[in-house]
Amino acid sequence: MLLFPASRYIRLKAGIGGIIIVDLGYLDITLNYVSVALAALCIIISLIILLSLLPEYKMRPDLNRPFAAFILCDIGYMSTDIVTRLLMGNTAVYAFGLKRILNFLHFSFGPFILAFMTLHLLAYIKLKAREPRGIKQTVLSICAVALLLTIISQFTGMYYIIDENNVYHITSERGVGYRLEQGEYR
Repeated sequence: MLLFPASRYIRLKAGIGGIIIVDLGYLDITLNYVSVALAALCIIISLIILLSLLPEYKMRPDLNRPFAAFILCDIGYMSTDIVTRLLMGNTAVYAFGLKRILNFLHFSFGPFILAFMTLHLLAYIKLKAREPRGIKQTVLSICAVALLLTIISQFTGMYYIIDENNVYHITSERGVGYRLEQGEYR
């Protein structure tokens, strides 16, 4: 039974004891739309938080500025995710360049989100106690290395590749570079 066109389909098969097994084939179409809807919801919630921050913004700029930057980076992260998912499989000339630029931005927002959240938390800690020594420099150094790895990955395929059908593929089980950038240790 063919439910989706081209090579993206779901087949129903008879399983053991007459139970129907769903061969998910390329269920990524449905998951992409669910991911797009969830990312759009995150953007809406982030905008609500950002708008609620505006009346207090000038009262504590040292605390609110990094948090606002964190929220804006989160909105950028989710926006690039939505557009890259909607461009999946689009082989138009504009889509090839746009997908690569947006994937680079998507991976670049991660270190900025971590950096701004760290700055916000350190500003909050500073209100009540002394700021811990060395944490800011350590986290910002890690973020700089992650951003450098993101730039290098654009030329090496360290994190991902985009094939001729404009579909994103994770390289070698998320690759060494991706694990370094995300802080995964196995």
